[in-house]
Amino acid sequence: MKNIPKFLFLLISISILFYLDFVRDYFFKNIGFQIYYLVHLSDQGVASIDNYTDSTIEYFIRDYSINELTNLKWYGTLFFSLTFGTLGAFINYFIYKKKEVLIYFSSIYTLLFISSLLFYALTYLNISYSFQQKSYLISMEIAHFLQSSLPTLLFLVSFKLYKENEH
Repeated sequence: MKNIPKFLFLLISISILFYLDFVRDYFFKNIGFQIYYLVHLSDQGVASIDNYTDSTIEYFIRDYSINELTNLKWYGTLFFSLTFGTLGAFINYFIYKKKEVLIYFSSIYTLLFISSLLFYALTYLNISYSFQQKSYLISMEIAHFLQSSLPTLLFLVSFKLYKENEH
């Protein structure tokens, strides 16, 4: 009976993270759809393809340029990374009630975020197009991982296993 509030908190917080995954995906896919649509506009503003951007999102971003939409994706990356990282740290701290969990989670999360930025920075090296693409894809996959519920879930399970095998 004592663990019901902890279990309820875990269930609600994991559900929030789970649905936040879909919100993030919805945001980025629609920004991508709008960019794709704008790329296919002629100089006269005539579309050669249909616009698959959701009408709700399109209402807010219809006057944005490709450059502004690209910047919006960067802001979204920062926002969702911070949101998932903060929620993940909070959830892990609440469940385990140990400051070391907060420090470990935050350190690993920050290290992965920095490594994503470093791989992205490698795309600016003038080595080869193939190298640039591979660096970009690695950076993007790390960023996608950080902007999901996976780091939180993996850390919850990992720390649980660590605590059980500690003795």
